[in-house]
Amino acid sequence: MRLFLKFSIITLFIALLAGCTTTRVLSSLYYQSEDNQDIKLIEWEYAGHHQKTTEKESGAIRGISISTNTVGETLKIKWHENFGEKNKSETISLRKNLPFNMSGAEIRLTFNELNLPEVYVFYNGPSPHIFFMFKGYPYVNRQVRQIYPVTKEIPLKDLEK
Repeated sequence: MRLFLKFSIITLFIALLAGCTTTRVLSSLYYQSEDNQDIKLIEWEYAGHHQKTTEKESGAIRGISISTNTVGETLKIKWHENFGEKNKSETISLRKNLPFNMSGAEIRLTFNELNLPEVYVFYNGPSPHIFFMFKGYPYVNRQVRQIYPVTKEIPLKDLEK
């Protein structure tokens, strides 16, 4: 009986340990073409999700809003500048710049004035009740970090530009 009890406790401990290591957190990826009208996003891939436009001339991905139970290691994108001749592509490494707790986090892809990609992560953090707008989208009680091209904390006063 005593041996059975020890075996049961060890089995339960191993099962709990295995459950902790395989649990995935919920995160999301968001993009809206209104951020920069000079860009046509034509393909993206993140955390096992993939989308590619099928229209040759005028096709563009107007927006992305997905939720996933995994956190992607990379974000692969392909885009075209309206005044350019060539498609551009980038594979952005995310993992080393993400916060430790990604539960409920949102990865936000946008393009700056130079038509270069920028990636931000909005995540839950120890902050007072705050509200701010980022490129026309409201955020409440969130921390924000630019993770591509440079990792930096962004003061809230700079986001409302």
